[in-house]
Amino acid sequence: MSLSDSGIVPKIEAMLANAKKLKADGSSARVELLKQVELLQQDLEPPINLFFKTWISLTVFTCLDIAVKLGIFEQMKTWENITARELGGLVNVDSNVIGQT
Repeated sequence: MSLSDSGIVPKIEAMLANAKKLKADGSSARVELLKQVELLQQDLEPPINLFFKTWISLTVFTCLDIAVKLGIFEQMKTWENITARELGGLVNVDSNVIGQT
């Protein structure tokens, strides 16, 4: 199936028309245009990319959650340079947890 058969070209043409109508203060129009861009990207992107983006997001947010709960960021504020081993000692976890988080 060609891109024009799947409706990609009409979507791009509609986006272009909306982009030409943008004004400096048109924040709602910008938001709508961004939504169109996002939907176009979803149409063009292979499904495996969505899987990896989701997986990476879940991993990053999980690591951040663990770091916050352990108080890692609070400890890091007080030190200019600190190793994973030293940081692990301050928050009472093995340095491998720090390295993997």
